[in-house]
Amino acid sequence: MGNRWSSGDVNLLGMRILVGVLLLGLITACAPVPGAPQSTATAMPLATASALEVKAQAIVAEWLDVPLEMVRVTSNEPVEWPDTSLGCPQAGVAYAQVIMPGYRIRLEAAGETYVVHTDAGGLTVICGEDGSPVEPLFPVTPGSIDDGQPWLPVY
Repeated sequence: MGNRWSSGDVNLLGMRILVGVLLLGLITACAPVPGAPQSTATAMPLATASALEVKAQAIVAEWLDVPLEMVRVTSNEPVEWPDTSLGCPQAGVAYAQVIMPGYRIRLEAAGETYVVHTDAGGLTVICGEDGSPVEPLFPVTPGSIDDGQPWLPVY
């Protein structure tokens, strides 16, 4: 009786066993170790609707250069914006196409209505009646700001 295994078959079998052992080792290395401390990383805390209202009031008051008390919130509705423009895209700017939970906050000051769009983390934009941003606007033309302050308002 002859040998049923050729040297090629033995090499292939050895490679399969080696790959199986490596995969098993990789799988067990990724498993959590019982009793080991777990990750304490947390997501960025989301702003509450009332905190976003206060922030929107402050932004509009600063933009209009009026006291905060002159800006009144008239409505606040949760919204899922279709992209990072927060429903207020600026022409010529590309935005990530991801759902952005946030709020549409309507405010009144000096008889005028203002709309602030936010995300859940507190990013804000004052949106005009035509659906384009009023504040902040970017990009800034180089040299157009020479006051030494950041070109993008930090709210």
